[in-house]
Amino acid sequence: MIGTLLANRYRIDAPLGEGGMGVVYRAHDTMLNRPVALKMLSPHLIGDEGVRRLLREAQAAAQLTHPNIVSVYDVIDTADTRLIVMEYVDGRPLAELIPMDVPRAIDTVTQVCAALQYAHARGIVHRDIKPENIVVTTGGTAKLMDFGLARSEGRSRMTQSGLIVGTVAYMAPEQVLGGTVDARTDLYSLGCVLYETLTGRKPFGGEDPFTVLSQQVNVTPVAPRWHNDAIPPTLDAVVMRLLAKDPAERYPSATAVIEALDLAVSVAAGDVPETGAAPAGTATRTTLLEHIVRGKLVGRSAELAELREHLDRMLSGEGRLVLVSGEPGIGKTRLSEELAVYAHLRGARVLRGHCYEQDVGVPYLPFVESLRQLLHQAGDSLQQLGDRVSDLARLLPEASRARTAGPALTPEDERVRAFEAAAQWVSLASRAHPLVFLLDDLHWADQRACACSTTWPEVPAPTACSLPARTARWNSTPSIRSTTPSAR
Repeated sequence: MIGTLLANRYRIDAPLGEGGMGVVYRAHDTMLNRPVALKMLSPHLIGDEGVRRLLREAQAAAQLTHPNIVSVYDVIDTADTRLIVMEYVDGRPLAELIPMDVPRAIDTVTQVCAALQYAHARGIVHRDIKPENIVVTTGGTAKLMDFGLARSEGRSRMTQSGLIVGTVAYMAPEQVLGGTVDARTDLYSLGCVLYETLTGRKPFGGEDPFTVLSQQVNVTPVAPRWHNDAIPPTLDAVVMRLLAKDPAERYPSATAVIEALDLAVSVAAGDVPETGAAPAGTATRTTLLEHIVRGKLVGRSAELAELREHLDRMLSGEGRLVLVSGEPGIGKTRLSEELAVYAHLRGARVLRGHCYEQDVGVPYLPFVESLRQLLHQAGDSLQQLGDRVSDLARLLPEASRARTAGPALTPEDERVRAFEAAAQWVSLASRAHPLVFLLDDLHWADQRACACSTTWPEVPAPTACSLPARTARWNSTPSIRSTTPSAR
């Protein structure tokens, strides 16, 4: 390959680097007499999707002309592949420069923010912000590259169901779960990069990608000041806000992040007093207890492996009913959260229902909550029930419609028809996506309300509710029992 002349113009001089997606070469543009970089996909990725990815990167980056974004010049065809011709940057990947001192880290990330500000203003979301995709020149200029996962806002994802795109250590929770991806998703990834640049370690670690993805969804990271006391509290607060699980709690734009970083610099220089500089309500220090509790799931490898096996068998077409029991506070809910992430990654829809210690007087509450989530996620499947939708009136008043005139039904007949309609709906919806029902704290189920009676209690409209806070205690082991329900 070295010395080859492509398109009668680009002479390949030397390899620059190789990653999971392909090889980058330094080349010389003999027509314009300038150095360039050529990106070629790895042979095992050549194919329709590989070509689409390469062209997607070229099309996205070609729209962007900014001093902190690597420019794309051309796309060339050869006999067996296509290559992107890019600006040659004389520098090193940020990954090789980590950790940095605080001022240099702020300066580097601020430059990347400027690139994102420019891209986001043009409706382009990068979706793969990581140190390997940031090149720092010998003069200290940071340049963002590799728009291979980028897409315009509003455009559908070019991925298969259940396929995760991006790099697990820097993926936002909504990206892990296949939710809506927007500019704030890039800001979460940038928060991971800033965290690592300041501390020399990633906010989440694990022995396998699933463990890291689960922490991205379920675990609040340890504040970076825990690892590096040189980080000012104001900057600590900026990082933690960038890493908020809920996109609405992050900064609304890259512009806002630049302003926050500028404030952190001013505070560190003594130009602005520290008091009141940090965002209200943002923690800037993590206690020892939080450091222990917020880490990855510990001591549950066997139980988690068993749950994954049950899920895998369910996905192969064998229905499963699994009961997890144990003392209060033992970590049953956290275990189910790990299973939920794994199920999402395998392409299943996860529907949650809860029972509560207090007597809320709502019959079949965990099932009603689950069905309401199903209505939100797969409302179209309800239409397949036809006239039977009206049988769900007692369980889902917001989804039912007026019943056609007919003979009056006894309360028991209404109950049977509602259960049959719900079961039929779940069966129809599961043909499009596997369904996983997680029913939490069933030991608090109201036996009086859920027992068979001669009248139907009223089911109220949806209301916001939350589980009481709990502290994990690892002094015992949850018991897992499973069975295979008979097909209906």
